[in-house]
Amino acid sequence: MCECRWLSKPTKRFFFAHADKVSEKWIKIVYNKYALKYTNKLRKRCNLEKLNDFDKAKYNTIPGLLIFLHELDYKFDKAKGLAHGKVREYWLRRGPRLLIILIAVIIFTILLAEYLTDVTKDEHIYSLLIGINMILFNIYMLYQKLIDSISSSIMRVGHDHYKNWKDNLADLKVTSL
Repeated sequence: MCECRWLSKPTKRFFFAHADKVSEKWIKIVYNKYALKYTNKLRKRCNLEKLNDFDKAKYNTIPGLLIFLHELDYKFDKAKGLAHGKVREYWLRRGPRLLIILIAVIIFTILLAEYLTDVTKDEHIYSLLIGINMILFNIYMLYQKLIDSISSSIMRVGHDHYKNWKDNLADLKVTSL
């Protein structure tokens, strides 16, 4: 950002806090998803019916579940810093460059239209509104890209952990739940 620390520091703190909230939200979603998948996989091996929701207190007696979830928590803790890197990449590095280029293209287009054609005041206003819409959509897409990137990274951690456990499942003998 700029050398104005009175502006850049609180902005970065706000961005990082938002990314941490998104990360925590997705950690809870993925945690419950893979706890349910773990439980249903073991239930399937014991020929029991599938569960639709997961309650940790209700199913804490399932063999190996607490170890699986503890290891998953550990991997999530290691991935939490990833959100800060995503903020730096998408909002602090790419965002300003993208906005500057977009504003320059809009100004260049308006100046070129003024020079090459007979443009009325209404057409200038119309071009300006189109440019503002492009900027707003660009900002929205940058916002969504950060959330999508954080969620996919968290989901990847959960998927990799579950796949690793599932690959080693042949060694596990479960007779009842």
